[in-house]
Amino acid sequence: MRKYLQISFFGGKYLMIFVGFLHLLSCNISKYLTKDEIILKENKFVLKNHPDIDDPRALKSELYYVSKQRPISKTMHFREWVYFKTSKSTDTSQFKKWVRSSFSEKPSIYDDVLTNTSVSNMRIFMQEKGFLDAQVFYQVRTRNQEAIVTYTVDAGRRYSVESLEYVSKDTALVKLMEQYKPTSMLGPGNPIDIGSYQLETKRITAFLQNIGFAEFSIKDIGPIVTDSSKKMNYLSKGLAPKLPITIELYRPDELANHKRFTIGAVRCFTDYLPNQSWDTLTSLSYNHIDFYTREKKFSTKPERLAETIFLQPNDLSTRNALEKSYARLNRLGLYKYINIRQLRDSITDSILNYNIQLTPVPKLPVEYGGDLNLQTIEQTGSFLEISGRAGLRNKNTFSGGELFGVDLKLGLEFNFSNNTRVTAYQVQASTFIKAPKMYDFTGHVRAYNSIRVINRKYFDKLYSDGTTKATLTADFSNDSRLYNLVSVQGGYGHELVLSTARKQNIEWTGFKLFLTSNFSDNLERLVNTQKYLRYSLSDQLLTGLLFRKFQFQFRSNPNNAHETYSMLGSFSQSGLEYHGLKAILGSKYRSFINEYEDDDKKIHFAQFLKTEFEGSYTKQYTPQTAFIFRMNLGIGLPFGSSSELPFAEQFFLGGPLSMRGWRIRELGPGSYRDPEASAPYYQTSNFKFEMNGEYRFPIFWIFKGAIFADIGNIWLLKKDEQRPGGELSFKNLSSIAVNTGFGVRMDFTYFIFRVDAGSILKTAYKLEDENTHLLSYKYPYPDFKSFLRGLNFNFALGYPF
Repeated sequence: MRKYLQISFFGGKYLMIFVGFLHLLSCNISKYLTKDEIILKENKFVLKNHPDIDDPRALKSELYYVSKQRPISKTMHFREWVYFKTSKSTDTSQFKKWVRSSFSEKPSIYDDVLTNTSVSNMRIFMQEKGFLDAQVFYQVRTRNQEAIVTYTVDAGRRYSVESLEYVSKDTALVKLMEQYKPTSMLGPGNPIDIGSYQLETKRITAFLQNIGFAEFSIKDIGPIVTDSSKKMNYLSKGLAPKLPITIELYRPDELANHKRFTIGAVRCFTDYLPNQSWDTLTSLSYNHIDFYTREKKFSTKPERLAETIFLQPNDLSTRNALEKSYARLNRLGLYKYINIRQLRDSITDSILNYNIQLTPVPKLPVEYGGDLNLQTIEQTGSFLEISGRAGLRNKNTFSGGELFGVDLKLGLEFNFSNNTRVTAYQVQASTFIKAPKMYDFTGHVRAYNSIRVINRKYFDKLYSDGTTKATLTADFSNDSRLYNLVSVQGGYGHELVLSTARKQNIEWTGFKLFLTSNFSDNLERLVNTQKYLRYSLSDQLLTGLLFRKFQFQFRSNPNNAHETYSMLGSFSQSGLEYHGLKAILGSKYRSFINEYEDDDKKIHFAQFLKTEFEGSYTKQYTPQTAFIFRMNLGIGLPFGSSSELPFAEQFFLGGPLSMRGWRIRELGPGSYRDPEASAPYYQTSNFKFEMNGEYRFPIFWIFKGAIFADIGNIWLLKKDEQRPGGELSFKNLSSIAVNTGFGVRMDFTYFIFRVDAGSILKTAYKLEDENTHLLSYKYPYPDFKSFLRGLNFNFALGYPF
């Protein structure tokens, strides 16, 4: 049977009318221009002679931002037309002012002076990247009072460093820089790049400050000096040219050299007030640090604060110690303001005294919030979900910087289809405690280090920078359309911030207990007939005594092309210790541990491995315009006596966060479609693949728009007779689903209210073709009314990704 994608565009004539209207606007704006005025339509960039350019695409993006004159956003001149229509001297009404500020954009009138300035800027930009012989030319093509400017950049060869020399009248610095030279970013063979030079000045400053030159600064470093007389020796041979470079380190003045400082007194004021008298303060010395407080007793133990301060009397004054102290004090979460002052000693001017001034935050802050979600379901009506939450935080529970929290959440769901009534409610209580240092209470870290699962470097990193967290949550929910659910979960582990871009969470030990009851009539029927649902919805205990979960996240800083990359990943397991105990005890385990499939009325020990990965790419065109691409992949594998993952651990798609053309849990698995299914849906599986693309743009005022497309599905990893077509196979890959749509978002600064309308482009299941009567994956709407009825509206807070 032939499989194909059929997309009939029923709204073509309306699109043609709309495009024709915009085209008329683009033609009509010429009447608002003078004879000599030309609108800049586009800037193009052409690279010539560029064998040393690694990424031409990124370079073109950088050149775009270097240019002094840029075309406005591409809207077929609609925004310029609004600008002209509302910019008359007589247009003073508040309405027209609002239209002008919200919908219009001042046209970019071509200016030859700005173009020549752009050429000069681009030439300098290329030279600063090491293309010292770069030339830039431009050409202007005009038509119908529109201009396209083409900039041609003849890059030439990129100059690199032949040799590096540091010079200074402060001879002590020259000797030290000889030690630093092998690690320099401007060493022999590296490009002569102004960006590298700027980074190098920061590295040199940090290097010298870390060996005691606390007052050395970037302004004490001179520019790159080159000897250009040697470049022809390389160019004449067709080689990439190299030049010797020299960097001078200035003295603070003509008579004095830079001083190397040691640390004198270190004083920590734990509740600092300006101009306070030291005589009235309570003081205590610990680990050679003097602590002061305005109270009779220290609210935070001085010995705990001393662990976060890396400035010690008689040590060299180093930048690393200063920055590490700032970071550790900030990580305590106890202080609004942290100020560390360096003061020259009044007797010995090569000694720096440090005053650490701390301003505490309130000890018991209260947090609260709420959520509102409206969901329209064709078969069962409209549902309004309202939830509220409140929390209490004690930010110094045991006087060691520990954070203790208690949260309570209440949720209600109303159905407006017939008589307004509560269809579901939820009560959740949770508590946690977080310590700003690593405590190995269970011995997991030491044990895994001893058997080399954790190497020594990571072990030391955990002890120096890790934090500890323990949680406990109890949840009760009642849903008349599904079931009652009682869940209790807890865990203990560590969080490790490796850098501003990388973060890890490890839950060494944890558990989850799911207890289900009072199935609805529809779900009871499904549970009795569908074996996989009976297994996945049974009472289950998830355990992780040896290891429970590992999560990592990475988010890069924007590069020169305004691109950002991020990655999220997780790995979790349940039941390894149960499986190991069963292997050790053999048949004896049955006397005190229930086999998964023995009795559905008993609590089962869930055994599975699960991993999920998500990567995203963001291209920021303007502060409010961006393209975002996301890919998500997940797989779960039951093992031992478990034949399915617990229902709450399985993957699903649909709803406001994923495949927005479908409702939550409506899609899949594979090409399977339950003809009797109705909301709330229940389709889940143990393999997920999804890709999303979204273009976000401003509309006016607080309103922002988006156009999106989602591709994906869930599949089974083994064949299931009760869900034919649901298994993952090369033959079944054509069951991947596609939807598109548009969204409107209201940006209220503190939160974003989002409405997305998703429409199916390609079904995951087969539909009969009216012409051929063959089953195929196709576009499901025969006319415009069907399309409107088939729109899936998603209401949510925040962006989907």
